[in-house]
Formats: sequence, structure tokens, C-alpha cells
Amino acid sequence: MNQETRLEVRAKKQSIKEIVDKIYILESSGGKNDHCLKEGLKNGYGFRVNKREQVCYQSHEEVRTEVELWISNRMDKMTLAEMLCVYNKGLKVNNCTYYKKFLNL
Repeated sequence: MNQETRLEVRAKKQSIKEIVDKIYILESSGGKNDHCLKEGLKNGYGFRVNKREQVCYQSHEEVRTEVELWISNRMDKMTLAEMLCVYNKGLKVNNCTYYKKFLNL
């Protein structure tokens, strides 16, 4: 089994909490690069931040709950790779740079 396959096997066993924690790191370096902070708001998860919208939330807990719900609604319908690629780029593919970065956290 190669290194990437081992990482994928381990990643598939992660809880929603662990997945969301890693998204937070990937999207804003753990909140350090949260674009909403300048407005006194939060969204270190990059959730609903795209060409059409730039949503900020009142609290870290509020946006985290939204991300957890988004993930829980898709876990049984997509692979982890597909879900993360959709989350990041809106493309349902089995492999993307975002997923590879996720595996290496």
C-alpha cells in the first residue's frame, strides 16, 4: 500500500469534527486569515465564500455548525474526496489539490 493510499484510508475514518478542524486549517490557517475579521465577524472555514457570495457569521460556533451540517448532509452521498472538492471548488471529482492537502494534514 503506497503512502497516499494509507492517508486516504486514515482520512475516511475521520469524524465530522476532525474533517471540519482540517477545513478550518486549510481555509484560513486556523482563523489567522479569516477575511471576515475586518468586519468583526467570523468565517475561517471559507463557507459560502465564492464568486456569488461572501458570507460572514456572528460567531465561530455559528459558522462551524453550518459547515458540520453541510458535511453531515453529504457524507453518505459522496466520497470524502468528492465532498472536499465540491466544498472547495464546487466540482464533484475524485481528486483535487484541496483533497491532497487535506490528506497531508
